[in-house]
Amino acid sequence: MNIRMIALAALAAGSALATDATLLGLIPPDAKVVAGVRVTQAIASPLGQFLLSHLPAGGEGFDKMIGATGFDPRHDVSEILIASSDPSNHNAGLIAVRGVFDPARIESAANTHGSSKSTVLGVTVFTADGAQGALALPNATTAMFGDLDSVKAAIGRYRSKARLGDDLQTRLQTASLDSSGAPNDVWFVTLAPLADVLPQQSAAGGEHHQNMNMFQAVQQASAGIRFTAENVRLAAQLVARSDKDAQSIADVVRFLVTMVQSNRQKSQMAGAMASLLDTLNLSTNANVTQVALALPEAQVEQLINSLQQHKRAGEPVAPVN
Repeated sequence: MNIRMIALAALAAGSALATDATLLGLIPPDAKVVAGVRVTQAIASPLGQFLLSHLPAGGEGFDKMIGATGFDPRHDVSEILIASSDPSNHNAGLIAVRGVFDPARIESAANTHGSSKSTVLGVTVFTADGAQGALALPNATTAMFGDLDSVKAAIGRYRSKARLGDDLQTRLQTASLDSSGAPNDVWFVTLAPLADVLPQQSAAGGEHHQNMNMFQAVQQASAGIRFTAENVRLAAQLVARSDKDAQSIADVVRFLVTMVQSNRQKSQMAGAMASLLDTLNLSTNANVTQVALALPEAQVEQLINSLQQHKRAGEPVAPVN
């Protein structure tokens, strides 16, 4: 299983860190990238309902999976945490899920498909022949996915009731809450340089390559997204090597935004993208670049509809010149 650090995991309202304490305890103490999604709350939002209604049909294989395991990810997942101690290794990492599972049916399905079983500290671990991924269900509401070593280590933390270190907990708390103190629905934190987390850029030269290289100055980053009835609020912080680098990053972002906005008349989709960027608030504070957007929910839906129309028509997205 290819554990790529994409998107996404979350915290719910409550105590200092509002996500499930069990999931938090599964995070590696040396994690360099952590992300989360408050699935239940995100789906309940207007945009979440819109996205759910536009999901493609799962197909025969998806339906068979649900029938065999009794697990439907569209309804049975409430929270997700994703963590990696080595973001450069896309085959390693941990996905911890809070949801509703039927361990007996999942074990039966795993046996039917020839998965191997082992036991780690009393928890059954399933691995498929030739696959790098492993699955463990320590109870009926918690699942762990990832490479075998990451899953085994998470089981050890589960059994010992491990707790986050104060520094990591503080960083996660900062990303998981918006400026008003309300919990974000999607968030992430990277304690590693952004260049180590993002896919490697092409060796092609030119101004675009130079602009992308500017982000190699980012040493740490965090971002959070909160869905409300009126808008989608995004806030991000990029910690650069120096004050000068932070200002340069802000200049690059402004340049890219200007390029997108100058193309707003080219198509309906380009206009929708430009309109969303009209709400951009960009600032610097010492070596930190701060980005904030308040995207009207209706305009986000409009952009998604435009993207789907382009896909159905087979038309390429107009490039930014």
